[in-house]
Amino acid sequence: MGVSAVIASWVGTSDEDAALQFLPNDGAPGRLALYDVPALYVGNSTGELIRQLVGDGEVESATVVLDAPSVNSTSHTVIGHLAGKAGTEETIIVYTHSDGPSIIEENGPILLLAMAEYFANNPLDINVDFVITTGHMSGGHLNESAWMGQRPEILKNAKAAIVCEHFGALQWKDEFSTGQPVYSATGNLEPMWTMANDSSSSDLLHELYLDAFEGTDPLVRMALLAPERLNGARSRWYGAGGSSTLGRSSIPTIGIIPQPDYLWAAMVDGGWSKLSIPMAVEQINTILRLISRLDAKFAEGAL
Repeated sequence: MGVSAVIASWVGTSDEDAALQFLPNDGAPGRLALYDVPALYVGNSTGELIRQLVGDGEVESATVVLDAPSVNSTSHTVIGHLAGKAGTEETIIVYTHSDGPSIIEENGPILLLAMAEYFANNPLDINVDFVITTGHMSGGHLNESAWMGQRPEILKNAKAAIVCEHFGALQWKDEFSTGQPVYSATGNLEPMWTMANDSSSSDLLHELYLDAFEGTDPLVRMALLAPERLNGARSRWYGAGGSSTLGRSSIPTIGIIPQPDYLWAAMVDGGWSKLSIPMAVEQINTILRLISRLDAKFAEGAL
């Protein structure tokens, strides 16, 4: 196409909201392939300036330099198995991804470790397999579902799957009351958008998930939805990479994915100013209640 470089400008958003954003899922196709064309994201005001300079003929050419060396390395998906007291093969999968640009985007492993510690001290009857997959920010170069082919027995024995990520995310939004976007905290927590498969075998998981929110802090908000079909095409399953495989399977699955505006921003402070640890704990406790209630149903022979 003769393209030498790309400058993509955010529009309809404040420069503060657009700052340090990137789209890690847009990798070049093919294994270990890289785009040869350097690309740069800029905020709205910079984009307007560039368009004006080009439109006015003040700039005939420009140079985009990408100083970002690529290094091949090895990474790993981590699976931790917590054996249940019943001594059977059945398990609950608790799933997340590892890599990310901030404490919000990549806090899934911390969530799972906290849950594993709790259940190690409060043993369940059913097994729990904690899966922390790699490759989430690889632009599709790493297959986040590869572990499923390597450990098929986990999926075969799974009675339910729960995908957790991005807990404790404080909501920041552009506010337009002055006519110009102003990026600020809303005072809310990001909703726990929850994808769910809609098979009849999933009804119990949905019911227990809803019940697990009883008594939670009012700041904790959740929306439970199933991907629908539009013009004959099935909508995407959003969540930690590979979770769509679970969501499209017969395994009762929920995928919880709060999605703040800054989710993929490489924030200077690592995102800590956008994290509420007490709210993250509240959300973790919700999942602990859910897993405990699933275990009770398993002990009754109802799962």
